[in-house]
Amino acid sequence: MARSFVYHIGGSGTGLSQADQDNNILCIMDELEGRYGWTKQAVAGACGCFHEESGFNPGIYETSHGGNLNNLPYFPGGMGLAQWTDYPAYTASYPNPLPWAAMRDGYDWYDGVYQCYLLTKATDAVYTDMGYGQGARWGWQISSSYPSISFDAYKAFTGSIEDAVTYWFYDLEWHSSQQAPWVDFPARVAWGEYAYSLMQGQTPDPPGPGPGPGPGPGPGPGTGRRSKIWMYLRNQKIKKGVYK
Repeated sequence: MARSFVYHIGGSGTGLSQADQDNNILCIMDELEGRYGWTKQAVAGACGCFHEESGFNPGIYETSHGGNLNNLPYFPGGMGLAQWTDYPAYTASYPNPLPWAAMRDGYDWYDGVYQCYLLTKATDAVYTDMGYGQGARWGWQISSSYPSISFDAYKAFTGSIEDAVTYWFYDLEWHSSQQAPWVDFPARVAWGEYAYSLMQGQTPDPPGPGPGPGPGPGPGPGTGRRSKIWMYLRNQKIKKGVYK
């Protein structure tokens, strides 16, 4: 049976169980590797950042700047897996890139399959210019002051997961050599490594007809038992001498 994205539509903190996060990692693999030909390393680099941005929930939206869903595509804050954000940030002066693109193409903004499609358009001016010069753009402020790579090179990347996470963070998300104090970069790398480990031995499901609606809200957060990722991160810390 083909995998389908699980989503919960809700504001900041709307989470998925670990099983649903794992499912969505494999759904992202199905799309980005299976449909669009990215390497597993490239998929894992993106996933490391997705966990810190959205917890792999394509239906989450940022509420810390007072946004709600009543005036889409205008929304002040991040939305979806990659937390696509309006520009100038948090002002709702112009449309948010995710609902703007989804409405333009006839899809729901919380559709995980569509969001993966939109990620492939990070150098396509139709989707990045949006009529006001910004958008979800790969390297729109590429600089020698931080790690950079072309989008085509990233999609074919076969190096370390840490480097893949680094390129994704700086070239799609951050566009600055300075990290904000709230950015937990080691966690992004650890989750990228977790995603890569999860994908090993997995063959992407055959692509379906294209972007389409997800299956609707899934189960709520987990039971509180220590999850596979908790054990994975703990083991990584043991290897690095953090736990004695």
